[in-house]
Amino acid sequence: MMENETRQGPDEEVGGQDRRGRHDDDNNEEEQRALPNRQHRVLGPLDAGRMDLLSDELQAIRNLKTAVKDDPDLLVMDGPFAFSDFDLSQIIIANYGNVDAALEQAQTLQGFRMEYDIEESLESGLLFLYEAMRLFPGFFLSLSFTRERHSGHYTLAIDITKLCAGLMALSDGSAMKILITALYFCLQAMNPDLEATRQGMILLCECEKFDWKTDMTLGGFKQIHAELVKEYPTRWRCTRNFNTGLFFQLMMSLGKSYLPHDMLGKVQMGCTSPAGRLDNIYLQPSLEASNERFLERFADALRRRYANAAAFVVKQQPTSSTAAD
Repeated sequence: MMENETRQGPDEEVGGQDRRGRHDDDNNEEEQRALPNRQHRVLGPLDAGRMDLLSDELQAIRNLKTAVKDDPDLLVMDGPFAFSDFDLSQIIIANYGNVDAALEQAQTLQGFRMEYDIEESLESGLLFLYEAMRLFPGFFLSLSFTRERHSGHYTLAIDITKLCAGLMALSDGSAMKILITALYFCLQAMNPDLEATRQGMILLCECEKFDWKTDMTLGGFKQIHAELVKEYPTRWRCTRNFNTGLFFQLMMSLGKSYLPHDMLGKVQMGCTSPAGRLDNIYLQPSLEASNERFLERFADALRRRYANAAAFVVKQQPTSSTAAD
């Protein structure tokens, strides 16, 4: 190995370089070297301040709750598909305080939860992720947290070439439901607190030798993005697509309308890594070990999310009569 050559380990985020020669500068290299092993930095800091709302966000969530209270038909607020105050606050943050846009997204997301019969629990999340790993081995590469000077962000790495168009097209829709539900829980895990949503997340995607006939059709791309990715309440820092070929670039071009508005303009194509394919970095020392690492990190993050959701309450602003009392 040459003296200046470096290889990333499975706990390091891949920045990469796109075809225009741009490097990722999200991380301060000097600061990163001073931090302990990244294996122990999967979750963001256990800081109560990460659940704080900014003043404009607080007012927006109060306005949203008031609107729903005044018109109960807007959202189902009782039963297994009801939103917690954490959920509603996340939606407000994802929509930059726009109450009307947040309400529209909340209605769509609640419809998704009902259609896919989502049971919000750690056990359900682990079950669907495990099944998706069994159906599409090697698709889920890494879930990690990268600390920055004042905060940090979550990153999901996947290998789109490990999907199977045949399985995804099964007439009963079972494989696609498992995959989309597992991805939903991954997004939940990557938003364990409000600061995580505010900072946004990164998606790394391995695309080398992608073929839309055998890996994922345009229809499959549309379903995943239109039903889940476009409607999930979060902010996107960027999507970095590695080793992209003609088929993948064409699919991204045709499927642009299905991408979240916040992701538009943040999609990087033709990224490369010194290790070649991303699985050379993340599937170490084996696929089984990588899956165990992913499941452990996923469980830790999702567990934190549900603990935060259970404890988080947004109190309505006191009325003048209440304040006088």
